[in-house]
Amino acid sequence: MDSKQPAPGSEGRRRRGARAVAAVALGAIAAVAGPAVVALAAPANHGYAIVTMPRFGDNNNYLGSLQCPATGCVAVGESTVGGVSRTLVEVQRSAGWAVVKSPNRNASDNALGGVSCPTPTMCVAVGDYRLGKNYQTLIERWNGTAWSVVASPSAPGISSELISVACPTTKLCFAVGRAGSPATDLVEMWRGAAWSIVHAPNPSARDNFLEGISCGTPTFCVAAGADYTTPSSASTEILVWHGGTWSIAPSPNHAGTTNFLWSVDCVSASFCRAGGSFSMSGPERTLLLSFNGHGWAVVPTPNRTATTANSLQRITCYSTSHCVAVGDFYSGGGKNLVEQWNGAGWSILAVPNLPGGDSELEGVACTSATACTAVSDLQVSDSLNRSYMLVRH
Repeated sequence: MDSKQPAPGSEGRRRRGARAVAAVALGAIAAVAGPAVVALAAPANHGYAIVTMPRFGDNNNYLGSLQCPATGCVAVGESTVGGVSRTLVEVQRSAGWAVVKSPNRNASDNALGGVSCPTPTMCVAVGDYRLGKNYQTLIERWNGTAWSVVASPSAPGISSELISVACPTTKLCFAVGRAGSPATDLVEMWRGAAWSIVHAPNPSARDNFLEGISCGTPTFCVAAGADYTTPSSASTEILVWHGGTWSIAPSPNHAGTTNFLWSVDCVSASFCRAGGSFSMSGPERTLLLSFNGHGWAVVPTPNRTATTANSLQRITCYSTSHCVAVGDFYSGGGKNLVEQWNGAGWSILAVPNLPGGDSELEGVACTSATACTAVSDLQVSDSLNRSYMLVRH
């Protein structure tokens, strides 16, 4: 399994064709393209069943994290068409999943990396596209009928990438990512009219990047990522917004030289969980932080194997007594990893893997304590990725 830790100066743990992406609930969607809908599968293995996804373009498709209220799910990411990355949107319907039309900013590489839907008729997706030697921010919006590109700023003269987005209301959205090399935190804000870059503090002058964002209330948002404290080691990074400006929140680290946060989810202004990985002299181990309204703390989490890599890529909390974190572990290849919080502690659930390559869960969403959907990336080869879902009813 390849390490997900970005090298200093890189644009992140994933790049073109293998990146973190997101999905959220979407109501009825009219514009459908691509292959026929794929039927849902029967439950198996702790209630999780494998659901294959429609393929688009050159069959090199990548989807990621998701949120799935009762109205259904939509996943965003990228597909390869003629050797070029294009935006990819897939929607869940009662009969299964289907590809939905989505625009691209230009004829070069375009990809979506996160999406948030405050209502079934308003969704915002973020990512980036290539313009010359740099990448520029990409924001698209669903209006209940179709997706369209929305004007978004980029840091002048350098690459800018948006990875995650959260819209606590129809009039407020935040998108986070990174800009430049060395990388600096990038935060953009929308208050119902236009997107703008807002000041985001950086813990150090070295590489800083934000991978996830969540808003527990319309006046409380948390962004999570990492800060390279030295050229070869990183620490967790957490920014918080209380309705005014963004500020750095003290965040702990597990013993080790590298600590990364890939995702965060907040149920309220007093309950958040952030997931990632840490490593010392050996392989990656799972990392999870908890917030109780006063401060952040490291929470013990299990690992599937003792001597190989384990990592948490995405976390979702249906309530304060039910959270699910997903990622991967290495055992003769990459395997899906699912951990569950029951209000008292974390435990590992046995889940299936689609054969034929390395699997890695990139996203998860739960509509109840017993109904969850997770999306996995199957890496068949260095140049071929396919996505599939694990569904638990």
